[in-house]
Amino acid sequence: MKTFPYKQIIKYLYLLFTLISVSSLQAQNGFVVGHNQTDLSLIPDLWINQAKANLHIAYNHTSHGSQLITGMNALKNYPDFGDKYNWSDTSSGDNLSLSLDDHGIPGIPDLSQGDTDTDGNGIAQWAEDTYNFLDNPDNYHINVIMWSWCNISGHDIPRYLNSMSWLINQFGVNGSHPRAASHPVQFVFMTAHANGGGEGDSSDSRNEQIRNYVNTHDAILFDFSDIENYDPDQNYYLDKRLTDALFYDNTPPYDSGSRDGNWAVEYINAHSNSELDKLTTGNNVANYNGCSSCAHSDGPNNLARLNCVLKGRAAWYLFARLAGWDGSTNEISTLNQSNSNFKIYPNPFKKETIIHYTLEKDTPVFIDLYDVYGKKIKKLVNGYQTSGKHQISLTNEGLSKGIYLVSFNTPNRHEIAKIILKGI
Repeated sequence: MKTFPYKQIIKYLYLLFTLISVSSLQAQNGFVVGHNQTDLSLIPDLWINQAKANLHIAYNHTSHGSQLITGMNALKNYPDFGDKYNWSDTSSGDNLSLSLDDHGIPGIPDLSQGDTDTDGNGIAQWAEDTYNFLDNPDNYHINVIMWSWCNISGHDIPRYLNSMSWLINQFGVNGSHPRAASHPVQFVFMTAHANGGGEGDSSDSRNEQIRNYVNTHDAILFDFSDIENYDPDQNYYLDKRLTDALFYDNTPPYDSGSRDGNWAVEYINAHSNSELDKLTTGNNVANYNGCSSCAHSDGPNNLARLNCVLKGRAAWYLFARLAGWDGSTNEISTLNQSNSNFKIYPNPFKKETIIHYTLEKDTPVFIDLYDVYGKKIKKLVNGYQTSGKHQISLTNEGLSKGIYLVSFNTPNRHEIAKIILKGI
């Protein structure tokens, strides 16, 4: 008589539970990143640095999904940004760059190729591979999982949603898997690229299924398609039979099948010498050649590479949110200063305050001072320190009265404390 391994039984029981009720999906403090989240100026520097310090991402993607990577490389290489948007193709980097393991999950390479259910348990193969990856203690440091689509047409979206729910219920906050208690994982849903048929076509209808599910279940969505649907001036193109290369029909009633416009080309030509122009083309920028070839979206004169630039910018918005930013450009919420090994007193202070902390082992330490909007004011500590007790002085020199944030980071600890400088 055929018997099932323990994990297989659990998967079948989970499928039965899901069919009864999908309302058990563990909340991820959901949010959506789309065309309104491509402006880098909205992201406080503090949360860019917290993403570098906190996140350990595994991302498996199609060639279309590589647009995020290409766009991130454009930001990384743009001279005016310095090292602000540095990232490393590893899941175990340091505080100086974002840790993102490109194609980091063994097995099926992407959602489109992984949308199969060979064992008949209702869970897609890509999710089975993700389970095996996260179940390995060597990967307990991974705290973000991302997968992307190619052409979403013809794919089983209910199975995708069930598979994501299955993973979240096990590895998300309060998940059933033992690692979730101390090493929970955030999972990012994704929509897919435009197919050229306009609103309601084989891509858009499936993207809407994903959006509706995310909204209902308070999940996290990188709305890949939405970033294509709008140019940076908020003009909408999906109703004009938009393609994945940003070509569209600009002649009403938009049903001729012709593609006689490209919104990226039109935008760049209308915004010459803007930051988006420079990031895309490299025009008037020394030692920078522009965004490299953008999969499926090079377009005429390579200006449609703007597609990759925008998705790279939106990716950093996503990472900042995953790191704990609430999306507000007003006063920044602080993380709980619950660890007794990191204290600042007196607080409030007038002339001087002392930052006290204890290191359990020799480690790199990064302590920075930010204003309340997340702009870095100064570096306080940036180097390797030995284990034991440490303290540093912060004076009021060069500061005005008000609220500041102290960010404390090591490879294993990440804390933010609010301090108040009283009138001098």
